[in-house]
Parts: sequence; structure tokens; C-alpha cells
Amino acid sequence: MISSVIVSYMNGELLRAINYKNMVRHKFNKNRNYVNWEMHRNDTNYVVELRRKSMSVYIRSKCNNMSDKNSFWKGVKPIVPDNVKCVQDIVVSQGRSIINDQSDVCQELNNFLIR
Repeated sequence: MISSVIVSYMNGELLRAINYKNMVRHKFNKNRNYVNWEMHRNDTNYVVELRRKSMSVYIRSKCNNMSDKNSFWKGVKPIVPDNVKCVQDIVVSQGRSIINDQSDVCQELNNFLIR
């Protein structure tokens, strides 16, 4: 199934890799053999690698513009899931100390984003 949603971190190389992966997947579904499986597996891994790299580049470009908080959060919000419960506490490293207390973590993040 080809998704019609274009995410904000999508680039041309990633789009071509996704289309090629879909083509290889259809080929594998028609003729299930080891060679087609390996092609499908390799292309899927390549798409995941490209997706991670393009997302990293996109987030770095948004983080470089820290003077404008609104545009930063408008760019990052589509990537951050909002329907998942956080089961782990957020831990912040500040200098040589690690902050575990959630109220202190909130205060540190607030200080960082408001400066």
C-alpha cells in the first residue's frame, strides 16, 4: 500500500527508496523465493536508515532556529507522537549532574526553552 501522506522530513531520495521498496515488495509477494526476500529485506532496511537520517537532518535544521520557538514546535510536533503514554521518566543531564526528579526536569526544560 502506498501512503499518500508526505511527512515534513520527506526528501527526494527517501521517496524514491520507498517507491522502489514497494515495487520489490510486490515482486516478492508474487514470487516468494529467497532472492526476492533478500531484496525486500535489504530495501526495507535501507528505507529505515534513510528515514532516520532525513529525520535527523530535519530536526537539526529546526533546532538551529532556536530564536523562534513557534516555528520550532510547528516543525517538530508532527514527528512527536501525542497519543502514546510515557512509561519512562524523562532524565536530563546538566553538566556533570543527572536530574531524575520530574519537577526539576520540567523546570530545567522550561528554563532552556524560555531563555
